[in-house]
Amino acid sequence: MTVKLRINGSLEQASPLFERFAQLGYEIQTAEAARDKAIADTNAVADAIIAPLVAERDGLREQIEPWWRRTGFGLLPAKRKTMELLGCLVGSKAGRSSVIVPGTEDEAVAALKKHRWAKDYVRVTEAVDKTAVRAALKGPHGDKLRDLGFGITMPGEEFVLERAAQEGTMGKAA
Repeated sequence: MTVKLRINGSLEQASPLFERFAQLGYEIQTAEAARDKAIADTNAVADAIIAPLVAERDGLREQIEPWWRRTGFGLLPAKRKTMELLGCLVGSKAGRSSVIVPGTEDEAVAALKKHRWAKDYVRVTEAVDKTAVRAALKGPHGDKLRDLGFGITMPGEEFVLERAAQEGTMGKAA
């Protein structure tokens, strides 16, 4: 649409632009809904194909692993942990170590805080409590906080233009 709306144009002159804007919103939402449905349908088909294959593969792994640990391990070349065998990479690798924490995370932190030597092992995260600062700016510490550079921004006006939901029309799908 190439209609140009003058700033001082009438509502009658602006009407076609609003109507087109709403129509485009409807068409975009319809296309997005169709895309989402197509993706969901494709994923469902792929899942139906993949699920039995994954189950079969997991069953084979359950049989191969004990065989490998008992018999196949001897096939490895010297100083190797893995090898390619009949189209598969097979072997072992070192797992990642992890720290054992006694009890819950909170209990472990409390236990470490009891010891002066353990303070380096507790992470302390500090942040400005913006809700408290907002309230305090109106209170007795307000001037001191403003002297430190704290304040509250005043939001500006923003132009809003969205397609309104329209009951009983083509816009109902929105």
